[in-house]
Amino acid sequence: LDPASDGTGAAVGVYNDAIVFGAGITSDNYNVITVPADLTVTLVPATLVWAPVSTELTYGDAWTADHFNADTTTEIDGVKITGDWVYSVGGAGVVIGDNPNAGSITVDATFTPNGGAAGIFDVNTVSYTFAVAKATLAVTANDQNRSFGDDLPVYDAGDYTITEGFVLGQDAAVIDTPPGIIDPTAKTSNVGDYTLSVGGGADNNYDFAYTTGT
Repeated sequence: LDPASDGTGAAVGVYNDAIVFGAGITSDNYNVITVPADLTVTLVPATLVWAPVSTELTYGDAWTADHFNADTTTEIDGVKITGDWVYSVGGAGVVIGDNPNAGSITVDATFTPNGGAAGIFDVNTVSYTFAVAKATLAVTANDQNRSFGDDLPVYDAGDYTITEGFVLGQDAAVIDTPPGIIDPTAKTSNVGDYTLSVGGGADNNYDFAYTTGT
């Protein structure tokens, strides 16, 4: 490092004894002893911005370029620097076309400068949290018939119908807690029509919209 330099433009590294006092430090009453210091030059993090065109998704939607559009505003001589972008969730890489789970999903966008900028600007990361809504399953209780005095049936998944809502080629096998039929009658209930409800379903990626049967 040039002793006459203030360090501007110095390459990345550690410069031993590079910081010194100027000449002419004197005192009438003291002997002045100066001790040089080291100068450490590091990369400057690139400045990043991220304003997604689309911030909300529903389970089954894929990441698109409208989501992954982070950018840098860092320039050299009026020209924006270039580099490589990597997007990740919890350390695992994600790309356009992947399908996120429902929930509050924080995506990290990491920018690595290339070319001449790599010797000046450091890797940097910007984050954005997206809201991924659950998809909705339409579930209808199937109508049933029973004679007075019959035992109540043991209801199962065959007693309701999921009419719509599955995405990504999925089916009822992915549901964490399947719905169940709620029968208000007893073996001795009078002859007549009764409302069969369906409910109790739960899943990380699906909500449920229920329709009763008879």
